[in-house]
Amino acid sequence: MTMPVPLELTGLAKIFPSPAGPVTAVTDVNIRIAAGEFVTILGHSGCGKSTVLSMIAGLERATFGGVVIDGTQVIEPGPERAVVFQAPCLLPWLTARQNVALAAERAPRGARRQTPDDYLEMVGVADVAALLPSSMSLGTQQCVALARALSAEPRFLLLDEPFSMLDSLTRFEMQDTLLRVWEQSGKTVVMVTHDVDEALYLADRLILMTDGPSATVGESMTVPFTRPRSRAAVLADGRYHGCRRHVIDFLDGHAKQWRGGLRA
Repeated sequence: MTMPVPLELTGLAKIFPSPAGPVTAVTDVNIRIAAGEFVTILGHSGCGKSTVLSMIAGLERATFGGVVIDGTQVIEPGPERAVVFQAPCLLPWLTARQNVALAAERAPRGARRQTPDDYLEMVGVADVAALLPSSMSLGTQQCVALARALSAEPRFLLLDEPFSMLDSLTRFEMQDTLLRVWEQSGKTVVMVTHDVDEALYLADRLILMTDGPSATVGESMTVPFTRPRSRAAVLADGRYHGCRRHVIDFLDGHAKQWRGGLRA
């Protein structure tokens, strides 16, 4: 008996109303994601990356098609999925420890339980456990947001450009933190980004989106670098610049020409 793919998007489409009439944000999105896989969805602004992620999270309902987990369609948020947004979205009146503890209450019954401090330690910010968000840097707040998501013990970690508001050095540190946490936890990660280098460093596979409106999957690209990874090793790999050129060529040219997998 064939086991179902843990996460599958089938014929996914989203149409939004507008004063000028219905606008199709994404159409006919088909993606199959294996357990423990790290996938990035990459494309220009307005290509529907975050819309796709919101439908996976259950925050938006698909107009057509569906999000299927273990063979069952899901249409609302569930404890097996946790989201980290662009902004940390921490409750400002709670300490880091209290923010994490609150999310931990959503962990499925029987899930492996750790203390809030354990999750803060996992992402490298145990020293801020007693601080309010207003006393933390933006990068530290985003680490706490990641710890909060992990404390719910989700199977699927959904990341919506979580490092886009950070400066370059902090962003690099957060990428390393995320990679280390993913390698330790083995969770399935779906991450939205518009940063080519970030995608190549972190992911097993890149889902390249065509431009909107009516954006769709233009290409699925396997990242060839071995794991565990270091930034220096990836940059020194002879295949790196070829992969980077391929992605940029797609985004600069083909993303504007493809519609439903066919050139316009």
